[in-house]
Amino acid sequence: MIRRRSPNGTIVAPAEPTTYGKANKMKRGVPFLRFSTVVVVAIFVVLLLMLVDHLDSIASSKPHFEPNNFVDSRNTTISSSIDRRNRQNSHATIFDRDIFREIPYIRYNESLSIETVKERMDFAASHGDADNPNNPNNTIGQHLLDFGIIGFPKCGTTTMMKWLNMHDQMAVLNNEIMALQKHHPARILRFVVNNLPEGQYRRGYKSPNDVSDGRARNKLRIHYPETKLLVGLRHPVLWFESFYNHRIQNGMQMPNLAEELSKDNAERKVKEYCSGVWHGACFPRANFHSSLVKWGKTPLLSVGNSNKDYDSYYAADYKRDDEWKLFSKKDRRKLEDEINRTEISPNPIFLYDVSQLHISHGNNKVGKDEEKKQQQYGDFVLSLQEFLGVPKNVSAMPPMIRESPGRTEGINATEQERIQSLKINICDEKYALARKWLLDIGANVDDWITFYLAKSPHGVYFGGGKTSDGSFRLLEIIHSYGKDPCEERRLRKERK
Repeated sequence: MIRRRSPNGTIVAPAEPTTYGKANKMKRGVPFLRFSTVVVVAIFVVLLLMLVDHLDSIASSKPHFEPNNFVDSRNTTISSSIDRRNRQNSHATIFDRDIFREIPYIRYNESLSIETVKERMDFAASHGDADNPNNPNNTIGQHLLDFGIIGFPKCGTTTMMKWLNMHDQMAVLNNEIMALQKHHPARILRFVVNNLPEGQYRRGYKSPNDVSDGRARNKLRIHYPETKLLVGLRHPVLWFESFYNHRIQNGMQMPNLAEELSKDNAERKVKEYCSGVWHGACFPRANFHSSLVKWGKTPLLSVGNSNKDYDSYYAADYKRDDEWKLFSKKDRRKLEDEINRTEISPNPIFLYDVSQLHISHGNNKVGKDEEKKQQQYGDFVLSLQEFLGVPKNVSAMPPMIRESPGRTEGINATEQERIQSLKINICDEKYALARKWLLDIGANVDDWITFYLAKSPHGVYFGGGKTSDGSFRLLEIIHSYGKDPCEERRLRKERK
């Protein structure tokens, strides 16, 4: 200890600190300790709150919740969606079993609000479970979306939408809804609640591009796995002609087809590519099977390259290379990226040809041909009603309508005549090369559907039922996809 000398030279011992001084000296290290304690307590409280919130979310998510198990205003319990899904995975055709369940009477103010639906879906996403279709938070809105009319363009989607909307037990959104392609999956339910009536209906929407869109396909698989899908097909030659002329009718400037076909690089630039100048009406899009295969209903793109989910329905000598041969080289390059990334879609798919919507009925004609048409029409209506889960009754469906969508308002006769001059007749000789390309595509579509898709055990149904010999009537129509329809068109013209 250093002793200080007083001014007069006397050594003075240091004074003892007072009680206050001792206490103040002892507290010099306390502030950091107090701060550390506060931080630890705060972290503990935060973790405790997070735990409580997690436990509360688990309780509120209702692990056993099934959207269609709710009790409606008349205390009617709907059968388990899990049981229905298991039945859908059986190979028995839709005509061999009873799939009907009572249509729930839905009042939107009594069911879950759209805000709640979105919150539950967001909650699943925030907890890393956004892609899990078995999480009830993801499928909470399933009971509001029974079916979708998803494609292909110019294959009767508008006719189907308006025709079904005339049925007493069906309600379809009257405009094309692309919410599953571009927005949050709950967005489509907002359209349903805002535009469709309350009551006892099968509810549906129309979006003819969903069949080819990967985002829509995944959102249906995850959020609406029980939504039934209607997919229209058409002879590729007639499809291209209709689509091309539809674009012209809507004021779009299309390439001169005859000139494009005469170019030296036509096969490479016109047949294989779908550039923006075609506005979607291009040859590659006639490969309907290139879009359908992505739904995983056949083994080609199945996860793990395993055929275990298909073994009992495909021959033991199934070869993936044989199925690959039905796709163009360009499509194959694109599809190879989907191998092992493609899930088997749980959504049941109902295929029909647009010609089945044009069957005449209800007239006064007599004869065997007319009787046959009436029978085919009745079979088609019954198969469609059974697929959608409404009572089978041909007379319950309104008379078939004929829709030719395209802009006509505000177009005078002179302008319409000019537009007509730009349209094509695909049967003209100058379009022979285009027909050849489309017939080659049609033959591949026919073979793929007949030899692969038709054998799928994963919820694929054909409109029109079966013929007397047990074959699907729709397949008879699809077999014509590789045959030139122009001869039949000429014969019809001669009969008139």
